[in-house]
Amino acid sequence: MQFNDMLEVSRAARRMGPDFPGYLSSGEACAAALVLNRPDYLKAIGRTMAEAIYRLDAGDADQLLRVQQALQNESPITEA
Repeated sequence: MQFNDMLEVSRAARRMGPDFPGYLSSGEACAAALVLNRPDYLKAIGRTMAEAIYRLDAGDADQLLRVQQALQNESPITEA
């Protein structure tokens, strides 16, 4: 998954809250849960952290930290 794709998927997952994983594919959900550091998201999709990492496509692990840092520089989503 390219950087911009993972960033958009993670943004979408961040907005989903309790509706996670919504329309995300298994791979997208795994990547987003890892980027967002959400063990509750991993539980929602029935994956452990190790399983989520294993599920990533080749090269995706290299993007996780970069995407996480980009999201941290954005204003957070606040609950209404």
